Amino acid sequence: MGKAIVGVMVCMLLIACSEKEVVKYTVVSGTITHGASLNPVLRKMDQSFSVPMHLGAAGSFRDSLQMETSGYYYFEDGKNYIPLYVNPGDRIQLSYDAADFKNSLKISGDVAAYANYLEAKKAREKALFDSEGGRWKAYQLEEADFLAF
Repeated sequence: MGKAIVGVMVCMLLIACSEKEVVKYTVVSGTITHGASLNPVLRKMDQSFSVPMHLGAAGSFRDSLQMETSGYYYFEDGKNYIPLYVNPGDRIQLSYDAADFKNSLKISGDVAAYANYLEAKKAREKALFDSEGGRWKAYQLEEADFLAF
């Protein structure tokens, strides 16, 4: 009887000490107002990962994704896009009005600080490249002027 108890205890110890791989799910959720006809998608920049987000009746979406690697992704709806840097296990909340994307975009969750930086960078690049002289104007600026922009 004593040997059986010791055997059971050893088996329990081996099972308890074995490493189990923890799967980290990335949760993407949010709301798109005035976006009933849109088909939003989360894509990896190299196009190796793409997941469509299905909009509910109120424009809400939520999906749990199993991502293996960190990297640059973007959320796009066919008209607008949001650059993101996502790590496995991150929580991402996006909300915007499709009719006024630029002024209504709100990003929160684990990626908020970096995503807001990428969005601001995108706006600065657009302002620079869309200004008089176009894209080449940036290369013609003096260093101090370029840094001040």
